[in-house]
Amino acid sequence: MGISELNRRKIEESFAGPQVKVNWITGTPEAVAGLPSGGPWLTSSAYARLLLPDLLPADVDRVLYLDCDLVVRRCVGELYDLELDGAIALAVLDMGSPFVCSLWGLGGWFESGRAASDPNFNTGVMLMDLAAWRREQIGQTVLEYARTCDPDHPLVVDQESLNATFGLRIRSIDPRWNQQSELFSNAHASLLPYPRERVNALRKDSWVIHYSLASKPWQSDCSHPWVSEWYRNLDETAYRGWRPPWLIPTVRQSGRKTFEAARQTLRRFGVNKAVKQTLRRFGV
Repeated sequence: MGISELNRRKIEESFAGPQVKVNWITGTPEAVAGLPSGGPWLTSSAYARLLLPDLLPADVDRVLYLDCDLVVRRCVGELYDLELDGAIALAVLDMGSPFVCSLWGLGGWFESGRAASDPNFNTGVMLMDLAAWRREQIGQTVLEYARTCDPDHPLVVDQESLNATFGLRIRSIDPRWNQQSELFSNAHASLLPYPRERVNALRKDSWVIHYSLASKPWQSDCSHPWVSEWYRNLDETAYRGWRPPWLIPTVRQSGRKTFEAARQTLRRFGVNKAVKQTLRRFGV
């Protein structure tokens, strides 16, 4: 799905050890071609996890999927060994849209016969029962939903598709396995599916940190309270020492015209000196 040779080498170097084996599986971009994306930070490659039952060896009966914007702080072997008890997957509620009726929940949940209180799961950390997925062709069903969904509805790629088709067969697990950024967002405070005491505990104690909102640690404007944890772990890999530029070049280029227009406008009001200082700060 587009990982360069340079990044493959760095990843292999980062994972080097006697108990680790890295297997690269050739992607199948044609399988997800034409599927709707969920915005600039969610591309059609997000659907690739749905292909795991077909891409992994037949004798692998379960897989733990982890998003790329995570920091793992506890041995995930404990999660991998949990009983599935008939569920097709184990996951944590989506903390920004915990129910199907939430703003970024399921489009058409009422027409589908779902109850407003039905759970809506985040798929960034997900233990999958591959045997069930293969037997019932779950991946194909989920992809078909994405292909035929309402084009006017802003689909949250594979996550919504999976919740819409098999959400009632996903079992909820301890939310510490997926501490999402919405926990720290005032805008999402009224949406969280936990009492205040539980929210405060989750903020302080996480087993997997998920930088789930659009602002990511590798961006210079990320204000997540655990951003330093990401850099501490980064510096234990082959990417050690990397830091984002103060301003992404594309942002500087696209913003130049905006700054120039603002300068011309504010100059009329005699505040040109302040404008110059602001522009100098941002390198414009």
